[in-house]
This record gives sequence, C-alpha cells and structure tokens, in this order.
Amino acid sequence: MNGLGHSRFALIAHDLGASIAYAYAQQFPEELTRLVVMDDPIPGLKDWDIVKGKWPRWHFAFHAIPHLPEALVTSRELTYLNWFYNNAFQKDAITDADARQYAASYARPASLHAGFEYYRAFAQDAVDNAANDMSIAMPVLALGGDHSPWRSYLHEQLQGRAVLLEGDVVPDCGHFIAEEQPVWLVRRLQKFLRPPSAHEAGH
Repeated sequence: MNGLGHSRFALIAHDLGASIAYAYAQQFPEELTRLVVMDDPIPGLKDWDIVKGKWPRWHFAFHAIPHLPEALVTSRELTYLNWFYNNAFQKDAITDADARQYAASYARPASLHAGFEYYRAFAQDAVDNAANDMSIAMPVLALGGDHSPWRSYLHEQLQGRAVLLEGDVVPDCGHFIAEEQPVWLVRRLQKFLRPPSAHEAGH
C-alpha cells in the first residue's frame, strides 16, 4: 500500500485474513484508519483452544501436518476446495467458474504450500497474540454469518482488545460473506467506512 502511495488506509479481511489483519493492526496502528474482520477466530484470543477443536475444524489439524496435505491435494485442488464451497449456506454463491479460478491459483505449488503454512503457524500465532494485549485504537467492525459456526466469535474475541468495536451478524449467510451476501456487505462497509458528516459529528 505504501508503494501505491497510500500511507493510511482501511483494511478489510475475511477468514484467515482476519488473523493477519489483526496482527497488522497491532504492529502498524498508525497506518490503519479502520479495520474490518470477518468470520474466523483469531489464534490466542478468547476461547481459541475451544473453537479450534470443534467440527468442522478437522482441516485445521490436517493442514498443519507438514508436507502431507500438499501431497494429497496436488492435482486434486478443485475436488478438495469444492468440499468447502459446497458447504456454503447460499449454495449458488460460489459458481463453478469461481471455484475453477480459485483452484487454478492454488495449483501453483508455492501457493498451495503457502496456504497450508498459515495453519502451521497457528501455535506461534496463539502465543504471540496472547502475549500482546495492547488495545487496537482504530474503529473495528467484526462480522459473522448467521449460519456460520463462527457467527459472533470475532466480536466476542475482540471485546477488550479493540477500543472502538462494532459487531454485526450477516443475515441468511454462512461463512463466505462476500460471495453469499455481497449487497448487504457493501452497504454495511459503506456505513462503517464513511466518515460522519459535520451534522452527525455534532450530535
């Protein structure tokens, strides 16, 4: 973002991106105007040890095994990823064309390996996040789908960690918020990201 000429910006993240965005906000708070995190628990925060073991979190353990997931998923990326996409609450949210594009991206060996490496970093992430209790000062919005197993987990995890925290549950939605409820999401983001008018600020 700095290379593109932006010294301050809002950061919006989904799934594993929520953990990355949380770490970014902790390390570079002066760069972020606002933070949005969506539908995935953050390692090391409230109830992490409980939620990481709940079904359908089997893939947390599988992906963390060194080398084995790469060996089993290589050349079967579409079949593997479709298991997750087919479990979306809105069944038509991720089209076959979408899935094929995602699978093609993960078909690159380095990309597939990097995707699994996020899970292998969970243990260290949990230690780091638990140890760093510095509050996030910028406004934070935590979202979860009403049919997602995470629903309000992020909002609950960030209480006491974010000074200006909002939470919302996305209606008729599972885990894939941007794909399942794009119109609702855009409107909610516009409301959160738009600075208040002078009239609103005065009240």
